[in-house]
Amino acid sequence: LKLTNAYYYLPSGRNIHRRPINGDEGLIEVQKTVNETRDVLDDDGNPVLDEAGNPVTEEVETTKTIQMDKPWGVDPSDGQYVQMSVDEIRAMLEARRERDIVRQREGESADITVDTAYLRDDLKDKQLAAAYEAVLGKIADDAWPQVGEDNAEAIIALAEIENLRKARKRAMDAVAAIDEELAQLGAAPTPAGGLGAADLMPVEQIEPQLPDAQTPEEAPAP
Repeated sequence: LKLTNAYYYLPSGRNIHRRPINGDEGLIEVQKTVNETRDVLDDDGNPVLDEAGNPVTEEVETTKTIQMDKPWGVDPSDGQYVQMSVDEIRAMLEARRERDIVRQREGESADITVDTAYLRDDLKDKQLAAAYEAVLGKIADDAWPQVGEDNAEAIIALAEIENLRKARKRAMDAVAAIDEELAQLGAAPTPAGGLGAADLMPVEQIEPQLPDAQTPEEAPAP
């Protein structure tokens, strides 16, 4: 059994481990051009309003400095990218957790033959199975066989877009649920610009009732 207890760096200097983000550790700053929606202001700095009294907005291209994770891991070579969905990753983790339990299963031999089928079907690890198959091909023919897909960057970008869309839907569903609870409590949904004074429920002001001051003569003896 071998355990990696230190960072491992590729010849390029990239760390294959994702470092924990503590303060600035593990972060880099990059310049990114983004489009922002801003209010149109007049010469005095006041928002320009349309006929309905709403602020007039405009799209402005600006450059921002944002923080991102430092590059980490290994970029797959073209033709070697094996994608796994969230459900497949969950199934893989569950299979590994089950295999971590040392026990003799009924009707199962204690000896396990590690091959591509075992890694793919039993451990549910498509990526490890593909890597195992690639190594065997390299040993047999002195050439790396193609075990994955081409255009890894495009596939990863599409998967990330899909993940972000799902995350946005979950966030919108959560906001809708909160608005429904607010409606049930007799409050209106929160406007996009936040709460104003008119949105707040009046709070009854209660003057604290303090005991009458006592002179030293009136105060009880300790």
